[in-house]
This record gives sequence, structure tokens and C-alpha cells, in this order.
Amino acid sequence: MSQTKPPTRFLRPEERTQSFSRLDATAGVKPPMGPTGLEVWYRKVRSVAVGTLDASDVARALRQELHVPLVGLRAIELLGEDALVGEQYPGEMIAALAALPAAKLRALDGAALAALRQVLADVIARERPDASDDSVWAEVIGDARSLQALLASDRSTAAKPLVVRAVISGEAPQSAPLVEQLSVGSAIDASLQFRNVDAGLARKHVILVPKDDGRGAYVEVLGHAAKLNGKDVAMRCELNEGDVLEIGSVRVTLERDS
Repeated sequence: MSQTKPPTRFLRPEERTQSFSRLDATAGVKPPMGPTGLEVWYRKVRSVAVGTLDASDVARALRQELHVPLVGLRAIELLGEDALVGEQYPGEMIAALAALPAAKLRALDGAALAALRQVLADVIARERPDASDDSVWAEVIGDARSLQALLASDRSTAAKPLVVRAVISGEAPQSAPLVEQLSVGSAIDASLQFRNVDAGLARKHVILVPKDDGRGAYVEVLGHAAKLNGKDVAMRCELNEGDVLEIGSVRVTLERDS
């Protein structure tokens, strides 16, 4: 007897339980109190855990660009279950993602974006369902192709490869080219390794993934703490030239290879 494959999850456990109200509080944002339909809807969903938002609420949040780092991952999870998911029309979720600014879309988790690319390729390769109107299906394919274009890698504008440089007082600096995913931590297999106990690092404290345009990195914080330009970072952030990422006693920066 065959078993149903469990859905792929991209939200981390602590992210799944986050709600708009908690995210707003962290960002110092006050809830809308007006009478409009959008404001009434937002007050209704503010306390709902992101990991349980349904397709209708996720698509609506994306169209308003609300908490995209987490809502975008929830959207991709739902697409993995049904590529044409949508409350108002087939492909509504694809259309909502396609309307996002490219920078916000590309900032999502790399594994999630890879899954999204596969979903889009599968949709485009499909034949039109018998029950679908030609014009509706054409819009679905058009949105899928638009989303593909947003996700397309474009490194042509990058001048020279970026180098990740990590420094701790009393030790020689370490560096590595940012051409693929790399890690900084105390583990033997970390790309940049600091075994000094005083460094205060987890085994793989942070993971850096190069941006598609070659102009920076997406950072996932796996250790207990990190600061970007002096401000606390809990889960994810972007690291660009001129920024300083502090993890334990280690300072991480990006520089152009000469």
C-alpha cells in the first residue's frame, strides 16, 4: 500500500507559530483600526499562526507585501501541495508571487526558491486542463512565465566576485569567495572555521547564500545570536558591502576580490 508523501515545509518551527501581531510588535507597527475591508480582514488574521494561513489569506497578504519573508515561504508550501491553488481563480498564488518586487522574492530561502522554480516548470509543461477556459489558462501560464523571469539569475552586473572575510581579535583573518553557499562556525566542516572557545560560535552559526545579482548575500542565522550593523538579528537578514555582521566575537564582512 503506497503512502502519501508528506508536504515539504520551508518555514522553521519557530517561524510557523509566528503571527502578524507578533511580527508587528517586533517591528513597532500598530494594527490598522479603520473600517475598510482590507483593515477588517487584517485584524481578523493578525493572531493566526503563519504556518496555518490558508491560500486566500496568503495571497491577499502577498498582494499587500505583508511580512513577505515568512508569508512567501508559506505560499511556496501551499504551491507544493497544489500548483494552481487559489481561492478566487486557478493560479492565484502564482499571480500574487509574480506581483512581488524581485528583491523581496529573491530574498526567500534558497531551497524554497528551488522548489518554486520546479513548480513553475511543471505548470508551464502541463497541457490545459479540460475544464479550464483558454483565456484563463493563458493567464496562468503568463503569470508562471513572469515569475520565472523574476527568479532568473542575473550576475552580469556584478563587477568582481565577492569575498566573505571573517575576523576575530588575535587570529589571522579568514576569507572565502562567495560563489556558492558557505558557513561560518566552529564545526570542522564549516567553510570558515573558528575553534577558539572565546569566539562563542555555534557549529554552523550562520549560512551565507550569494544573491542572484552578485551584490550581496542572504544570511540565515542558526546560532543563538547575531548582530547586523549593531542591531539584533534573530533568523534571517541580508549582508551587503559595507555591512558588519557580528556573531559571537567574530566580525563578518563582504569585500570585492581585487
